[in-house]
Amino acid sequence: YQRRVRASLVSSTDNMRLPFLFILVCVSLLPFASSIYMRIQEGEKKCFIEEVPKDTLMIAKWTATFNEVQPSDPVGIEIVVNDPEGSPVLTQLQGLKGRAAFTSQVGGEYSICFQTNTSRWFGHGAPFRFDIELEAGVSATDYNEIAKKEHLSDLEVQIRRLVDRTKSIRAEQNYQKEREVEFRDTSEATNDRVVFWSIIQTVSLIVVGFWQINHLKNFFKAKKIV
Repeated sequence: YQRRVRASLVSSTDNMRLPFLFILVCVSLLPFASSIYMRIQEGEKKCFIEEVPKDTLMIAKWTATFNEVQPSDPVGIEIVVNDPEGSPVLTQLQGLKGRAAFTSQVGGEYSICFQTNTSRWFGHGAPFRFDIELEAGVSATDYNEIAKKEHLSDLEVQIRRLVDRTKSIRAEQNYQKEREVEFRDTSEATNDRVVFWSIIQTVSLIVVGFWQINHLKNFFKAKKIV
């Protein structure tokens, strides 16, 4: 009877896992990208921060649209990408509609800045709408192009996407582990400094206390009080 109960529990657990695994696979196949738009002035600089692991492909796509006031001079969009150390990774000047890609050499926070190559000496620059889409990892990979080059079927493309998603998740986990180790080392170093400073304070208080006691004894002896 116990074996039957255990078998039924195992089978019910497996049945509960199947829908969960199916949902997990479907979610993993969805593209992950951030797309926003804003209204900024001509010559104004806007920066975005993206935290990615090492060896991650990133693609930025943008479209700038002047609706109210058309600029008199040709306008271009300058993109500057800096790594976590502040060193430039990518610097390009493209048109109002463009695309730029780079691969992270180290894990960390990358700053992606956009700015027009024109400005105004007097008054405000012309306002325009700026649509930006940032893609990283699997979402930045063009699987349609891969399918054409390697002659892959739809099922093979989905399997390739799932494998790449798994690798991306593993890379993200390794990156978070590295960050956790860095934070732990920083916390331990800070704790060691706090303990060392507490010891110094305690020793200083003891030394000052003995000095005060000795000074009071000598004072009382000099005054012949004791």
